[in-house]
Amino acid sequence: MSDETGRDVAASPTVERVAQRAGAVKYRFSTDFREAVRIRGLTAAKLACLAHVAPATVAAALSGHELRLDTALRIAKAVSDAPVVPALETWSGSSLDDQ
Repeated sequence: MSDETGRDVAASPTVERVAQRAGAVKYRFSTDFREAVRIRGLTAAKLACLAHVAPATVAAALSGHELRLDTALRIAKAVSDAPVVPALETWSGSSLDDQ
C-alpha cells in the first residue's frame, strides 16, 4: 500500500480493505497494529497528534473499527515514521520485521 506521495507504507501495520459503501472505501488495521504502536512507545494521544487526527479516531483504530483510506494512511505513516524502542520490542518478545 502506498500513501498519496507514492511512499510504501507496507512496513507499517497492516491495513485491510473491509467495505465499500456508496463509493467510500473503508479500511481496518490488522491485529499487529496495537503491537506496532506499543513497541514504539506511542500513546493514543501522541499518535493522534503525530497523525493529525482526533484521539477518538486513534481509539477507534486501536479497537478495530473501520476508517477512511486517508485517515488510515495518516495513522499508518505516523506509526511507521516513529522509531521502534528496542527495549520495548525485546520486552514484548516479538519483532514485526520477522513477520
